[in-house]
Amino acid sequence: MKYSKLLYCLFFFLFSQAVFSQTEFIDAKSKKIDSLFKVNALEEKVFPQMSRCGGSLKGYYLKNELILIHTLYSGPMGFTDTKWYIENGKLFKSVQFGFEYEEPENLDEYCKTHQTANHECDFSALKAKTYRSVFYDYKKLISFSKIENNEPVILTKENQKSEIKLLKSCFKSLVEELKK
Repeated sequence: MKYSKLLYCLFFFLFSQAVFSQTEFIDAKSKKIDSLFKVNALEEKVFPQMSRCGGSLKGYYLKNELILIHTLYSGPMGFTDTKWYIENGKLFKSVQFGFEYEEPENLDEYCKTHQTANHECDFSALKAKTYRSVFYDYKKLISFSKIENNEPVILTKENQKSEIKLLKSCFKSLVEELKK
């Protein structure tokens, strides 16, 4: 009995180390792309219309190869900012963060009673949330995690599969839009 527990603990430790090492490797690859972006070493292509999956859409290329997509959706109720990291045409990491106000039951009524000095709707009295999600897909590691208001969101396997499916669908759509 003790032997099986010890073996289980050893297996868990080795698996955790392998996953941790792989995410470190993926993070290093994405940081390299970020550093190329910061020094303007990437060629930028801006998609002129609003993207189906992210608002404004920019693709970044290194030697004619798409290595980064950046989407930004912004509106009066918040924003979503997403970076999509690519290697050999395949998404290997996605990082999304954002902020949004909780929409009131009747937005028109709320805006009539909550206005700024410029007579614009003042959302500051509404509850707000911040969120961040990170997706990894590299070799045998597929992982999706989400945080809201600095607290981890526990996703069922089905919810996680659904989130990953939507994310991959948006990625394919963004790549197609950038080809136009």
